[in-house]
Amino acid sequence: MLDIAALMAAAHDRSPEGRSRLFHLLGQLFLARGAALSEVERRGFAELLAILRPVADIETRLELAHATAQAPFAPTELARLLAEDEIEFAALGLFGAPSLGPTELLALAEDDDRALIIAGRRDLPMMVADSLMRREDPALTRILLKNETVRFSIPALDAAIELARADVDLQQ
Repeated sequence: MLDIAALMAAAHDRSPEGRSRLFHLLGQLFLARGAALSEVERRGFAELLAILRPVADIETRLELAHATAQAPFAPTELARLLAEDEIEFAALGLFGAPSLGPTELLALAEDDDRALIIAGRRDLPMMVADSLMRREDPALTRILLKNETVRFSIPALDAAIELARADVDLQQ
């Protein structure tokens, strides 16, 4: 249960520790109640957390990223905010947050480092796998082909075959 007094105390504490605690408390509240919030309220939470994220300590950011990646009903806005964080924190959500759908994954995969992590994601949607395969990047293709849970379209498989013609490692 949320302790309103703790939330208010963290909001009034302008120290780095207080800001980190506020990030933690708001993140936990958003994670717990996100499904019941309106779109405007979810956007407001995401904006507050985006402001606080740079001053939150590493442990707090990792804890929230881990909890969000494990929560089946985490708000998409929270999962996306954390997936846009520094790659060390973002990897948890990119690899497993169920609330990141194909649209969010495609947008996040525009970043090459994030694309490599997304390619290893379990049960990657076919449209995302196809989009990543169209990049014709051998490193990305290797990860996609090693991911046993990915289903490819015929054009994506054709692209993999074409890449393998010129890359001995991919031929394996």
